[in-house]
Amino acid sequence: MAITTTAKLPRKASSSLVMLVVWEIWKERNARNFPA
Repeated sequence: MAITTTAKLPRKASSSLVMLVVWEIWKERNARNFPA
């Protein structure tokens, strides 16, 4: 995984941003695969 501080963000901040994006994609995937 390419976590480079491109926008001068601290490593923890960029890592948190990546996790947030992955989490949102995962929730969307589950919503599509397992409709309520």
